[in-house]
Amino acid sequence: MERRKFVIGLGSLAAGGAAAMGTGAFETAETDRTINVSVVGDESAFLKLKQESPYAESDGDLILNFNGDAGVTGSGINTNSDYSFTGVFSITNHGSQPVGVWVEDNDNHDVKYGNPDITKWYAAESEDNSDFSTSMQGRGNAYTIGVGDTVFVNVEILLNNNHYYENLPNSLTISADASEAEAEE
Repeated sequence: MERRKFVIGLGSLAAGGAAAMGTGAFETAETDRTINVSVVGDESAFLKLKQESPYAESDGDLILNFNGDAGVTGSGINTNSDYSFTGVFSITNHGSQPVGVWVEDNDNHDVKYGNPDITKWYAAESEDNSDFSTSMQGRGNAYTIGVGDTVFVNVEILLNNNHYYENLPNSLTISADASEAEAEE
């Protein structure tokens, strides 16, 4: 019986010693590797942004013009009016997986304080599609585009009965996130 206690005690000592020594895992490592990164214009990027109308242009980066810089004879939007623009620009997924895309601008709207949303962004399946029912404004309205697929962006600018012209946006953020893509059925 004493021998059994001795063997068990020896086994416990060996196991405890192994635990004290560690599991053999390393704590730090440093390894040099090569990385290749190309910085390209919007039309060649993984998330391709392409002008599709006279209200969009590209000098490498997409620029939207609803003013005298637009490729039309007018020079802006009427006061107290609402405008709808179809197929202003497109977004194409040249990545490796479906992504949810959405648009945000800085029009400083705050309905709670009487500042209504002046610009609205919608997804359409073709550049001449006048569908303004599929919002892609904000992360909660992410529109899924598969690999190689394109979505066209329609824009509304709402100034009718709205005197907050100073809240018109001057910047736009287009975001894509694979975790926001809807699962394909």
